[in-house]
Amino acid sequence: MGAHLRLDTLLMLAIKYTIFAVISTLVNLLFQYFSFGVYAGFGSLYVAMFFGTLAGLVAKYILDKKFIFYHKVENKKMMPKNLHSIHSWVSLLPSSSGGQR
Repeated sequence: MGAHLRLDTLLMLAIKYTIFAVISTLVNLLFQYFSFGVYAGFGSLYVAMFFGTLAGLVAKYILDKKFIFYHKVENKKMMPKNLHSIHSWVSLLPSSSGGQR
């Protein structure tokens, strides 16, 4: 019974991660699309990639925080000030390692 419950929990976690990855990817692409509508000059691809990545990262951070880790701040003074910064840099590592060569 315990192993079955653990498998269900892991499966649900995998499903959540997959859904949140799809949502953050769609947010990323949507912001890139809107960015091209706002600015189409020199370097517009990089501007779109920056704002798309930023928006997708924020969306994924919020979804993970609320629905994966069930984070609730009880005392804001106890919250590490650099937690979001650490999460952001770690999240950028996979997206920056597979670039063009």
